[in-house]
Amino acid sequence: MTQKLTATQKEYLRSQLQYDHNDDPPPPNTLAVHQIQHELIYSTVQEFAAKNEVHMLDVGCGWGDFSGKLDPLLKSYVGIEPSPVELGRFMRRPNRFLVRGVGEYMDFLKDNSRNFILLNSVLDHCFDWKRAWNNCLRVLAPGGLVIISMENSQKLIVRLKEKLGRPHVHEGHLEFFGYDDTQNFLQRDFTIKEARTIGFLYGMHAVTKRVPLPVGPLRLANRLVNGFFRVAAPAGGHIFFISAIRNGTPKDITRYAAPFRCPQCHADMAFGIQACRACGFTLPYGTPGYLDSVQLNADVKAALA
Repeated sequence: MTQKLTATQKEYLRSQLQYDHNDDPPPPNTLAVHQIQHELIYSTVQEFAAKNEVHMLDVGCGWGDFSGKLDPLLKSYVGIEPSPVELGRFMRRPNRFLVRGVGEYMDFLKDNSRNFILLNSVLDHCFDWKRAWNNCLRVLAPGGLVIISMENSQKLIVRLKEKLGRPHVHEGHLEFFGYDDTQNFLQRDFTIKEARTIGFLYGMHAVTKRVPLPVGPLRLANRLVNGFFRVAAPAGGHIFFISAIRNGTPKDITRYAAPFRCPQCHADMAFGIQACRACGFTLPYGTPGYLDSVQLNADVKAALA
């Protein structure tokens, strides 16, 4: 990647490269909504796995708490995460490969080498979401599944603030995506399987920061409210969930088993091999055994300075 980052992008990227989820634990209602979100993801992957071997790319994989639940459904897994703190907590498993990096830079993966990509609260955290998305299009094979889920710019509270002339600050993000806009940009290359929004109990996020209510009852309350508003205001939930299948038929599924390549010459290169046999390019690996692609990119690396 050769793009020059702005000061805002650099500061934001710096926070991602040092992220620790323990610094800001979510309140109980947020946990309840996330659990419902994760259930939607799991059931979608389970359905896809009934007909396909699943070779997953998990952009923004964090510390692996959720991907571990998907593990029985997966044939192979590549997780990308900018924070070494989070990667250091990841439970290691056979045929599971970890990369320290960002979605904007994925030259170490072959074209059409994954048939499932999860973008769970990712595109709105990218410093260049279009570049990250184009990388996903390059890596995801025809017939592959993509799941995009994140905070929704069309949620009811934002619409209310707009009508009242009050600004809405999307804290901690560089972009803000809407339920309808995201479906529109997917429709050129994908067939949408499912689209919905969840999380209509907006005030409960703030309330449960102060009053630690149990997650179980909050999850039930969210389900009931989601059911009502799915009819009354289907696009207005706090989080949207969209699953879609890329148009076309996969041509070379052998790429799934060996998805890595040399970032410089694009020759096949197995994970863990430090020097490309074709061009001599050297790949750095972190102590816990992850590929450190941050060290390959001057602009991303400069954000740490």
